[in-house]
Amino acid sequence: MLSMQQQGPSCKLPNFIEKGTIQMLLIIMIFSFIMGCSTPKLMVESSSYNFADTELGESAGKDITIENKGKAELKINNIDISGERFYLPGQKNAIVIYPNQKYVLNIKFTPNESGIYSGIMSINSNDPANKVFNIQFQGKGIEPKLPEIKVYTTSLDFQKVNIDSGLKKPLLITNTGNAILLISDLKIIGDGFVVDKMNQAQLKIAPNEAASLNIEFKPVKSGNFSGVLNVYSNDMKNTITSVTLKGEGNEIAPIINNKSSQNNNNIMTSADGTTSKGKSEPPVVISDPRPPVTPVKNANYLGSFTHDEVKGTMRQQEGTMERNSEMAFSFDVQKLGDFEILVTPGYELVSNEFSYTEITTFTDKSRYKRYFREKVAPNSSFAVTIKRKENSPDNYTFIFKLFPR
Repeated sequence: MLSMQQQGPSCKLPNFIEKGTIQMLLIIMIFSFIMGCSTPKLMVESSSYNFADTELGESAGKDITIENKGKAELKINNIDISGERFYLPGQKNAIVIYPNQKYVLNIKFTPNESGIYSGIMSINSNDPANKVFNIQFQGKGIEPKLPEIKVYTTSLDFQKVNIDSGLKKPLLITNTGNAILLISDLKIIGDGFVVDKMNQAQLKIAPNEAASLNIEFKPVKSGNFSGVLNVYSNDMKNTITSVTLKGEGNEIAPIINNKSSQNNNNIMTSADGTTSKGKSEPPVVISDPRPPVTPVKNANYLGSFTHDEVKGTMRQQEGTMERNSEMAFSFDVQKLGDFEILVTPGYELVSNEFSYTEITTFTDKSRYKRYFREKVAPNSSFAVTIKRKENSPDNYTFIFKLFPR
């Protein structure tokens, strides 16, 4: 007799169902892997940028490079910039960057006031890991660097200069600004005045530096002369700086002496060339009674030298002398006082009555040798002679001072 064994229900799926499920899972996994490897990836060198100090009214730029390190196209949908004075010129609404490609954004910074500026640029893209990428900006606005011309005198007075001679005076031009001062042109309006061409090479003056120009007065006839020197520069507030010029052409009169064989009424010759005489006698030409000097082109005597009871008196003489030559000056003193002479180094005072003291430096950086004579007698006249040495500079300046006691 046959026996039968009862069995429970079976859970085994049909072969076609089992195979379909596995295939579906594999497809989903492969698709997810492919999709994960095909996304864009936004990369920027830095998340913050500092702009250089920028002058007001000027513009500074920064190049910001965006790179796509992913496997799909990087689409930048929008770029927003917050904060004053930062902007993107010619900004596009949409930017597409292909894999392993770069795109450069040129950001501008244009301050209009002094101070610190900050801003943020937000890049909106299809990078799933960086849908909004923020970059910080910082910059500083500063006052413009500008040149500033400074001329310490508005007029040059050459006083009396002999006809067909010449006298030079220096004109100091200083740059008190914080940028290079450029002198573009020098023009003189008026006859008798010229600019020393040798000095026009110094037309580029750095901040806090100075240049000296020699202005020369060369009268061709007697009478008064006037003119204006116009200095053209890149100082925006003073594109033209003017200096007035004046001088007098002096005609030299011959020096004569009326002399009698029976009396000795000699001519009295003053320092300015005027004469007076005694009895009328046949004129006889004589030599100048002042200390002998070698003829000098710019030998202009200062004449009588006086002072009042309140303050000392100062006279100044400028010009050129031949090497190893001498120049004499005559002075009349009305009251007791101390006499001081400042002489350009390279020139020396020829006199035993004066004592050499020191070399002095003035605020304009010029240097002088100082000589001194105490207690010059009142109502007296005396002469001083200055000699130019072989190695001395071409241009001289002599300053004579008399201080009352």
